[in-house]
Amino acid sequence: MPSNVELAIAALKHGDHFCLVYRSEQEQMAAVIPFIQQGLADGEQCLYLAHQSTNFVTRQLSAAGVKLDREQNSRALIFATGVETYLRTGIFNPTQNVSISTGKTQ
Repeated sequence: MPSNVELAIAALKHGDHFCLVYRSEQEQMAAVIPFIQQGLADGEQCLYLAHQSTNFVTRQLSAAGVKLDREQNSRALIFATGVETYLRTGIFNPTQNVSISTGKTQ
């Protein structure tokens, strides 16, 4: 039986945003994994933006059956960190344009 989070994710439409407040990595992954799985199944490009490292989420996604190499090589799944994106200059600047050029895990 799908959880409330999984039901909410399934109801999202293209362009919708989903903001999750969580208390633990378990709560975080309970939303991240089905969100990314659903996005990939729908043919969406998925970006996971991590503060420092994507190691934990990549291990969890792999354990859940996501084919990381295939999805990253096709650019369907992109992992990036703050330093690679919005903190590239060392400080957050909301007027700065940010491009995502990485497809590799950190």
